[in-house]
Amino acid sequence: MSTTTTSATMQVSAGILIVGLGGNNGVTLLAGQIANRLNLSWETSTCGRISANWYGCLTQIPPRGIHGRGVGFQGRIPGLASANEAVVGGWDIRPTPLGQALYDCRVLEPDLVRQVREEMDKVEIMEGVWDPSFIGESQHDTATHV
Repeated sequence: MSTTTTSATMQVSAGILIVGLGGNNGVTLLAGQIANRLNLSWETSTCGRISANWYGCLTQIPPRGIHGRGVGFQGRIPGLASANEAVVGGWDIRPTPLGQALYDCRVLEPDLVRQVREEMDKVEIMEGVWDPSFIGESQHDTATHV
């Protein structure tokens, strides 16, 4: 049986589950996804005002380079999901709300953190699995969400 589908009619959904969602990598990924979905812009301490973009995410940028065959896969692979529409979730051993975790890690510009913090705090964190042999000693005291 053969099925022909075009990307114009294909409904694609994607989900991203992250182990350690409340860590620096998890919260910055989620903040970036929200910033892109909402087309946010923010003030930086070094570059002035900048806008969210997917630069650096090869699946989300249009093809670039010689004859459109360089980096970038947007539009080249039928049915490739948009990261803007992805549902993000995950587990963590700490119950810290994600907007607070983003604020605490001090990785992103304060103006961006201010804009995404409330939405991030609404994301439910699933309980993590406790195994002290895989968790750094500095996190043992705060690992209460297991």
